[in-house]
Amino acid sequence: MGISLYSFVYGDVPFTDTNILALYTKIKSSPVPFPDTYSVSESLKHLLSRMLEKDPKERITLKGIKEHKWVTRNGLSPLPNEQENCKAIEVTQDDIEKSIQSVPKLGTLILVKSMLKKHSFSNPFKYSNVYGKKLSASASGASSSETSLLEKKALPALPEVSSA
Repeated sequence: MGISLYSFVYGDVPFTDTNILALYTKIKSSPVPFPDTYSVSESLKHLLSRMLEKDPKERITLKGIKEHKWVTRNGLSPLPNEQENCKAIEVTQDDIEKSIQSVPKLGTLILVKSMLKKHSFSNPFKYSNVYGKKLSASASGASSSETSLLEKKALPALPEVSSA
């Protein structure tokens, strides 16, 4: 978490090197740099240095981070405790019934996916790709619509292949 916060604040990681072994050495032994290019409060620098402490036994805990003066704005905005923050949400039968009003037809979902894939939002019902005939809006790509369209016009017969 410390590296992530450092990267958010400074836009870079604290240690870099082209050689992986040299990078590990820097991480283990070099102090955390705090560039002067950005105006960063001392309390944030303190939090970062505690989060990036080399010795895991000395590193700040998650509880300590939640209570740190930078996170809580010097105690003005304390984070809620687990009991306040983790209350069970009760879902009523009315909530369940109102959660889904309608489910789109499979054909509609296929049509939308096709339009998004082609980056085309032109009229999809103008002409059929298969027969060159106009389609109605009801023939929206649903499998039942395709089946009824195919039933109206026979498909061409395939020639038999001889094994001679």
